[in-house]
Amino acid sequence: LLHQYVAYVSAVSHGDLGHSFEYQRPVLDVIAGRLPATLLLTGTALALAIAGGTAAGLLAALAPGSPLDATVRVATSLLAASPVFW
Repeated sequence: LLHQYVAYVSAVSHGDLGHSFEYQRPVLDVIAGRLPATLLLTGTALALAIAGGTAAGLLAALAPGSPLDATVRVATSLLAASPVFW
């Protein structure tokens, strides 16, 4: 078992992630085929989060202590506390 683990770690460290039984292809090829869509989705989500967070922060900063500030604080706290899968 230790020999198998060492062989696996050695292969992974050299870029060999193995063979996918489901797709009958190397795992690295499966990952590479889905990487562009993953990066697009991640980049878009990051850009929206930065824009929305900056806008909310600016709104709250323009009127400290106001109902708008409280609303922004509550909304951002709820969004930060919500599960990631939503």
